[in-house]
Amino acid sequence: MRLLGDWKWYAALAVFVFFTALVVWLPRPQAAPAAVMDPLSPNVTADMSSGRPDPSADEREHMLQYTVQDDDTVAKIARLFVTSEDELRWANNISEGGEFNPGDKIWVPAP
Repeated sequence: MRLLGDWKWYAALAVFVFFTALVVWLPRPQAAPAAVMDPLSPNVTADMSSGRPDPSADEREHMLQYTVQDDDTVAKIARLFVTSEDELRWANNISEGGEFNPGDKIWVPAP
């Protein structure tokens, strides 16, 4: 049988086994831990639901301002501006489950 005598097949098999072992045994990348904030610092406020500090003035300069309409919800506004509900809540310091009221001027983060 010619297949067993051909060294190229063994080399290809060795390469396949090597890369398969790398995929299986290498550790999966982990998300970076969230920054630890000092709650006693007077200049830092935080949205405790996300663990992120409130948007700074520089971040607000890159956001749009939108006036909430009668039938708007957080989900609908997020879809309209192609952003996530979490980002929209963070930008406006709205807790999970909270909604906007018609006429509110809110900040919309860039996607």
